[in-house]
Amino acid sequence: MGLPDSTLLDRFAAHRDESAFRMLVDRHLDHVHSVARRVTGSEDLARDVAQSTFLRLAERAALIPRQLPLPAWLHQTSRSLAVNLVRAEERRKNREQRAANDLTMNAPPEAVWSQLAPVIDELVERLPSAYRDIILHRFYHDQSHAAVAAKLGLTEEAARKRAARALEKLRALLGRRGITTTTVALASLLPVHAAEPAPAALAGVVAAAAKGVVPLAKGGLISTVAAATAGQKAALAGMAVALLATGAVLPQWRGDAPVEEGVTMVAGGSNEAAERGVKLRRERAAHVALETPEARYGRLREILSVGDPVGRRKSLLDFLDDLAPGDFEETAGNFQRLSSGAAIAAGTDLQVEFSLMLLTWARLDLPASLEFVEGRAPRFCEDVAAYWGATDPEAALAWAREKSPAAGGVNLRLAGVLEGIARTDLARAISLAGEFPSEQGELLRRVLYAQYGRDREAPAKMLALLDDEGLRQAVIGAAANFRAGADPDGSLHLLMDHPEAVAEANPLSIYNVWVGQDLGAATASLASLPPGEFLKSALSVVSRETAVRNPAAAVELIQRYPAGVDDGLLKTLAEVSLAAAPEVALEQIIPRMTDEDARNSAYVSGLARWGEMDAGAARDWRAGHPLPAEVNRKLSLR
Repeated sequence: MGLPDSTLLDRFAAHRDESAFRMLVDRHLDHVHSVARRVTGSEDLARDVAQSTFLRLAERAALIPRQLPLPAWLHQTSRSLAVNLVRAEERRKNREQRAANDLTMNAPPEAVWSQLAPVIDELVERLPSAYRDIILHRFYHDQSHAAVAAKLGLTEEAARKRAARALEKLRALLGRRGITTTTVALASLLPVHAAEPAPAALAGVVAAAAKGVVPLAKGGLISTVAAATAGQKAALAGMAVALLATGAVLPQWRGDAPVEEGVTMVAGGSNEAAERGVKLRRERAAHVALETPEARYGRLREILSVGDPVGRRKSLLDFLDDLAPGDFEETAGNFQRLSSGAAIAAGTDLQVEFSLMLLTWARLDLPASLEFVEGRAPRFCEDVAAYWGATDPEAALAWAREKSPAAGGVNLRLAGVLEGIARTDLARAISLAGEFPSEQGELLRRVLYAQYGRDREAPAKMLALLDDEGLRQAVIGAAANFRAGADPDGSLHLLMDHPEAVAEANPLSIYNVWVGQDLGAATASLASLPPGEFLKSALSVVSRETAVRNPAAAVELIQRYPAGVDDGLLKTLAEVSLAAAPEVALEQIIPRMTDEDARNSAYVSGLARWGEMDAGAARDWRAGHPLPAEVNRKLSLR
C-alpha cells in the first residue's frame, strides 16, 4: 500500500520532499483528472483543473486536516475548480436534459455510464462523509474491503456493509435525477470509469508545476470570525477570504452519517468507538432535521434570534455545515426575509452572519453565489469578489473590469477582487488600484481594512509601497480610523507620528471609543494635539463625557483648551450639566457663549428645565442673579 497519504503530506509540508509529492500525484491523478474531465467535458480543461488541484495541494499541504481523507479533499477541490470553469446554469440544463432521457437497466455499460458521468461526481459529493469516503476509496481507487477498512478504522465486515449502503444511497440520488440503475451496476461501472488513466505525460507536468511552491503555514482564525462585531465587517471579510481560500477552516457540507454495525470493534478502544458513534448519530439527526425547506427556515430563524453575537455565529456555522450545496440559494433568500421582517429583534445587525453564509456558499459554488449577490444583494458583491480574487485573481479581475461603479461610488466588485489579491501580493493590488485614479484612494482604503484584519503591520507595508503623498496620508488616516475600535491610544500615536495625515482621520472614531475605555487617558491625550479641527472634535467628545460625570471638571477642561471651544459645544455641555449641577451650567458654561441670542435661549431653556426639576431652587437662583430683560420676559410667558 505504501506510505499513508498523511505521512507524504507531512513530508512535503515540512521538508519540501518532492518525491513525496510525486507519490501523491501518481496515486491520485487518475481520480482528479477523471472528475475534472466529467465536469468540464473537455480534455484540455481537465488537464488545467488537474494541474490547479495539485498546485493547491502543494500550497495547502499543511492546512488540510489530517482526519479528512485526502481523496475526499481532492474530489471536492477538483470538482469545485472544474465547476468554476463552466457556467453553472448551462451545466445544470445539460445534466437535466441527459437525465431526462430514458435509461434502462438492460442498457450496455457504456450507455449507462454516459448518463452517469455528467452527474456522478456531484452526487458523490452530496453523500454523507462516511458514505462518500468509502465510495472514493472502494470504487474510485478500486481498493479491497480489507484495505478500506484499515484506512477508515473499521472491521472488514463493517466496511463491506457501509459500501453496500453507500451504493444504495448513491442509487437513490441517481433515481431522483431520473436515472434508473442498480447497486450491482454501480459497483461494476465505478471502478472501471470513475478514475480512468490520465494521459501519461500529465503526472510529470503537474509535479513540475508544483516545484517551488511554498506550502502555507497552519493557522486558525475561526474564533476571530465567530467573535467579530458588525463594526469589524471589513476585517472579517478579509479573514473569511483567508479561511475559505485555504479550505481548512470554514465548514463543508457533511450531511448525515451512518452508525455501522461493527463500529464498536474499531481499533483504539471502545471509548473512541463510542464517541465516534455518538458523533455519527448527532450528524445524522442534524441532517434529517433539515431535510425540508420549512425545517431549514425554522432553524435559521432560531439561530438569527439568538441575542449573543458569538453564540449566534457559532450556531450559524454549525447550521451551514449541515446544508447541502443546493440549499444555499434558498437559505440566502430566507436570510434576507428574516433580517428585514419582524421575526428578528429590531436593531440586530446580521451583516457579519450574512457574509459568513455567502462566503461559505462561494467556496462550494462561486457562480451561483455571485449571481445571487449581483441580483439580490449587490452591496455584498465585495465579499464574494474578495474570495474570487484570492482564489483565481486573473478571472476575477477580468470580471471586475467589465463592471462599472455606481454613479459617484466605488466599484465594489473591483475593490473586493483587489482585497483578495492583496492577501498574497499587496504590491500588485496597489498597482492595480492605480489604474483607476478616480477611485484609487477609496480602493486603497478598502484594501487596507481587509489587510488590517489579519496583519497589524499592513499600514506600514502599504506606506512602503506608496510614493504619492496624498495617498500616503489617506492610508494613514484610514488606518487610524480602523484601529480606533481596538486601540484608540495606538491610533492616536499613529497620527502623531504622521501629523501630515491628521486631516484624513476622524477624531470621533477614536475618542468615542476611548472615553468609554479610559476617560483619564483620553483627557491627557488632548495635550498632545495641535490646534485645529482635530483638537476641537476630540475636546467635544472628552468634555461631554466629563460633564456627564463631573460638570465642574468639564469647565476646567474647556478653560484649559479655549481654542477648541465654540457656542455649540457650550450649549451641549450646559444641557448635559443641568441634571447634576444646574448652577455650574448657568453660572460657568452658558455665560461663555458669544452669540447673545444663543446665550439667552440657553438661559431660558436651562431655567425652565431646572424649574421642572426643582421649582423652589430655580426661583431662588433667579432672585439672586440678574438676567437679561429678554430672558425674564420669555420666562414670564411660560
